[in-house]
Amino acid sequence: MNQITREQMLQVFENRCSTRYYDPNKKISQEDFAAILEFARLSPSSVGSEPWKFLVIQNKALCEKIKPFSWGMQSQLDDCSHLVIILAKKNARYDTPFFRSVA
Repeated sequence: MNQITREQMLQVFENRCSTRYYDPNKKISQEDFAAILEFARLSPSSVGSEPWKFLVIQNKALCEKIKPFSWGMQSQLDDCSHLVIILAKKNARYDTPFFRSVA
């Protein structure tokens, strides 16, 4: 397995951006998207609890139905190849049954 250097990782973070417009003719490859989801899944969380799930939507009709709830990103829903909704466990504290079950 290749190791990424500190400089390479810094470059990744320095070049990140918030995309507002998408080319409707391009689509993220399945391989790249699977890696993106795995990076998200492996993000650090308290005691490894991972109190989130990722809902991936590629159905344009469903994206249309989501538009009224999308808080200013309606135009992005028209052209994005994948919509990821992060479902987070609210109030996942150290003293809740959820944390006792993952600790």
